Amino acid sequence: MQIPYQAFSSHLKSLEVLVSPAELHAQASAMLCFNADTHYQHWLQLTMADFCLSETSPEAVTEVFSAVFELAKKELKDSAYGYQLILPDDGVDLSERLKAVSEWVQAFLSGLGQAGFSHAGLSAESREFIADLNAIGQMDNQVEGLENDEMDYQQVVEYIRCGVMLLYTELNHIQPVSQRLN
Repeated sequence: MQIPYQAFSSHLKSLEVLVSPAELHAQASAMLCFNADTHYQHWLQLTMADFCLSETSPEAVTEVFSAVFELAKKELKDSAYGYQLILPDDGVDLSERLKAVSEWVQAFLSGLGQAGFSHAGLSAESREFIADLNAIGQMDNQVEGLENDEMDYQQVVEYIRCGVMLLYTELNHIQPVSQRLN
């Protein structure tokens, strides 16, 4: 499901939410990667105070937060690997999209830390993915606008998407579909 990023971002700002759609989605995704059974109310308690300027319309804010959380949960559980990062549309300037990827990654790593994540027991592939996320989170969002930059961006987003699904599967002890079919 593709969410219109700019409209969603404007809506969050109107609700006095201090984070971007990318950051909100990343936090929810991280919590669910750590524990697929995380209840929405638990995540809401952890994020509401940090993400909201005030509680002028808590019902509207909780409705939006709930929708993002449930979307992440549904997509992570999708056996057809339908999980997608919430990022700006392809028509947005590449430097802005790179900034959103960096924000997404930083929020995801922060969310894992907030959930109590530890590298202990992770596969080498998952440890490498976490190390790569640390590097991606620090990447420079200045680009020259070359076609290769666009392809690189798409590859980075796909790598993150697949890595998140790997982490979700590993941390929640879910057997991949290909192994369940054998």
